[in-house]
Amino acid sequence: MLYSGISWSADGITVDVIDERGERRQPSRLFGPRHTQELIRYLHGFAGELAAVVDSTNGVLDGRMMAEGLTVYRADPQHLGERPPFAAAPAEDIAAAARRGLGALTRLERHRGTQTGREPDLAEFARISEQALAEATERRTCVSRGSGERREISLTFDDGPQPPYTGQVLDILRRYDVPATFFCTGMYATAYPEYLARMLEEGHGIGNHTWSHPLLFELTRPQLVEQLDRTNEAIAVAAGGRAPTLFRPPTARALRKCWAGSPNRDSPPCCGTSPRTTGRCPARTPLPPAWSSRPGPAPSCCCTTAAATARRRWRPWPR
Repeated sequence: MLYSGISWSADGITVDVIDERGERRQPSRLFGPRHTQELIRYLHGFAGELAAVVDSTNGVLDGRMMAEGLTVYRADPQHLGERPPFAAAPAEDIAAAARRGLGALTRLERHRGTQTGREPDLAEFARISEQALAEATERRTCVSRGSGERREISLTFDDGPQPPYTGQVLDILRRYDVPATFFCTGMYATAYPEYLARMLEEGHGIGNHTWSHPLLFELTRPQLVEQLDRTNEAIAVAAGGRAPTLFRPPTARALRKCWAGSPNRDSPPCCGTSPRTTGRCPARTPLPPAWSSRPGPAPSCCCTTAAATARRRWRPWPR
């Protein structure tokens, strides 16, 4: 059995592969976030059974690795030492934790992703965040739905940009003259700045979706602030100096932690609610004519949080 520890940092993604004796099969290897397919091919190149292990701050790789046939596990904080302010636990520590007791880690399921097995924790965090959500919504610093008085929806996309999907989505939006908001991770914003430039050129909005899509409730305050600020900086560089004014937390259930991590910020978080609210319309965007002319009710909102978008031009939600 081989154990692969996979760690992210500002420099990229580090991979360490060890065997049952704890010996490295290859020297540590660093991949840029633009080279995730090369990373996956590298792991597939090892003979024998291999467990690919990430920690709970790394939510950007597991889905693609599982889709490519890798067996992926998550190591939680109790399995690892203290994490750096802006990085995952070291790759060698993650691999060593898997070797000590793979059965103690969580094997991820493709349809549940990084949060596999942590759904009760997320639900509890959503429960204790309800008051903060209500207060932020009252102040209009958090948007989870529109008034419902007009036939409007907001179209949003999370977690990218990633080829080939982001380009395909942009092609479709351009074909039908539909604007959207893309909540991007910092790791991939640095890897694919050309996508962010295209988003702006074609009238879309861009928001902050953290650097590495972590389980936010496990981060310390300094770690959370680093995730937000570094992502803002990455998006500003990729988008030509424009920092995002909106933030959507991963899993859309972390308002209390998000608010604690960003007091009195110039760009207050625009936080979502749980998936059960799908169908609420957070934005003031007229439906395209092809939809508005159809009989029957307006289509449901496809996502639960976004800025307002005009039909041909990005508009931030009015404060």
